[in-house]
Amino acid sequence: MIFSYFLCNKDQVTNKIKINFFKLILSIIVYLKVSLKYKKKDIIVESKAIKAMRLKHNKMIQKIAKKYNSNEIIFTALRLHTIYRFWAYIFRQSDLCLNRSYALTYALVFLGIPCDLVIGRSEYFLNLKYDFHAWVEVNGFPINDSIGVKSQWHKLCIM
Repeated sequence: MIFSYFLCNKDQVTNKIKINFFKLILSIIVYLKVSLKYKKKDIIVESKAIKAMRLKHNKMIQKIAKKYNSNEIIFTALRLHTIYRFWAYIFRQSDLCLNRSYALTYALVFLGIPCDLVIGRSEYFLNLKYDFHAWVEVNGFPINDSIGVKSQWHKLCIM
């Protein structure tokens, strides 16, 4: 259903999540602010910040999870990710996967989108620069990476 929009240019995902324009602008600012601040902090501090944001927006997250189906939430998260990455390129955000994934998780939770930050270790010897990788999932679907990420990386931590 998600890919029907991209392949056929037909919007078959109905009742998409409506986001207030002001709240969208705030979420872009939150994304950029968090991605720039992240370089100075460690993962333990950041995981506590995600938990605190989830507690703060718990009612909104539950409301969206009940009102919309999985495809609608994923579709909205994919569209938001595109907007965030556009602004990140303008402000020269870091290209580290953990930095991007943390900022995306924080911004999506700010809007009430239920998502998880996943950290994984390489399943195979891929001769990569890094042994670990991070991505964001909504209902088990990777938002800021390809669907193949789940087969290439073993999940170690879900925040």
